[in-house]
Amino acid sequence: MPIDSAITFKTRAPVTEDDLNTLFGKAYNKKMSAPFHKILNTTLTWVTAHKNGELVGWIHVAWDGFVHALLIDRTAVDDESGAIRTELVKQAIKTIERDHPTVFKIHMDLKESEMAEFIELGLQPLPGGILQLKR
Repeated sequence: MPIDSAITFKTRAPVTEDDLNTLFGKAYNKKMSAPFHKILNTTLTWVTAHKNGELVGWIHVAWDGFVHALLIDRTAVDDESGAIRTELVKQAIKTIERDHPTVFKIHMDLKESEMAEFIELGLQPLPGGILQLKR
């Protein structure tokens, strides 16, 4: 999946709540007003994708403080092929490998249909589950 050459990826780039709420609003087609400053203050790292200066993608890396990281909130707009979301994952993994030596287990929230694509990055399917609260 080729990525548009106008798209750049950055680690821990400055982002505002407005930037992130706009991105997620476009991605989910609804008005968002999440307190992203709380996430940014407690996260291990994040990676952003930008096109012509506009935020078009984001992945958040949560952390247990020791060996586990969790790739979540993988979001991109105008990404029908999934190339931006895939590159966000690759960039997040590179960042963890380079900057966070205690982390050696990376978990990822993904659809079963995406599994084959990420196995080539070393992702191993393991039994587990997600409990979705009914709200």
